[in-house]
Amino acid sequence: MSAWIESPNLKTFVSWITQPHIITSFLVAVAAVILIVLFNKIGKKYKSTNTLKGQKGTIIQVIFKVLKAVLVVVAVLVILQINGVNVTSMIAGLGIAGALIGLALQDWLKDAIMGIHIMSDRFFTIGDCVKYKETECIVTGFSLTSTKLKSIVDDTVITVCNRNIMEIQRIESTLLIDIPLGCTEDREKIDEIMKKICKESEKSNLVGKCIYKGLNSIESSSYTYRLKVSCKPKTRHDSRRFVLRTALDLLNKEGIYTPYDRIDVKNIEK
Repeated sequence: MSAWIESPNLKTFVSWITQPHIITSFLVAVAAVILIVLFNKIGKKYKSTNTLKGQKGTIIQVIFKVLKAVLVVVAVLVILQINGVNVTSMIAGLGIAGALIGLALQDWLKDAIMGIHIMSDRFFTIGDCVKYKETECIVTGFSLTSTKLKSIVDDTVITVCNRNIMEIQRIESTLLIDIPLGCTEDREKIDEIMKKICKESEKSNLVGKCIYKGLNSIESSSYTYRLKVSCKPKTRHDSRRFVLRTALDLLNKEGIYTPYDRIDVKNIEK
């Protein structure tokens, strides 16, 4: 053991690892790792307490990601400078290479530019309800280059590049529910029933507030009455189903039935 400790290779290694620039480089790397871990813990804490929502949450997420990227780059540059690499000359020499890399990363740059545009114009924020193609989703994550969506129907996670932002449509969390009824029904009675439907619907945890807006349209064989329902974005479909079921039960109880297509079979030949 003593022979191994006194070996020239070990002495050379100890001499190398105890040099000031190696120790300093190690301390810089450790400090960068500690800061990155700290940023990750802060981000997880925000998510666990459900405070990382809305425009504030979107900006905080992006800031964390940018800070971590900048931290890694700065740490690498500092370590190179400590070990005798002329960082200034190296950056200047990367000008042409940077132009070529820019062409190769033009899609990434488009995503980043559009990400900044989304934040500045508040196109949407984390927690908003949006429609991507034919799917209604909740915005669950955002970065400079991509947006993460979660389907309201089946919890499918969708990642959309920010350059395709025009395919995402922001929708309100309120629902407009139209109920068609026969044009011969007593309208005053209908108004009372609709108000009762709203009152019964608000007893559910799915519905925040239900407002009867009145007559919405007149068709050839029916009148359509509109309800405006506020709900949480992720419960849009369940809220709609609950209100419709409540409306159907109360209307049937009052002897009022929704119109439907009928076929006169009296004159059909056997």
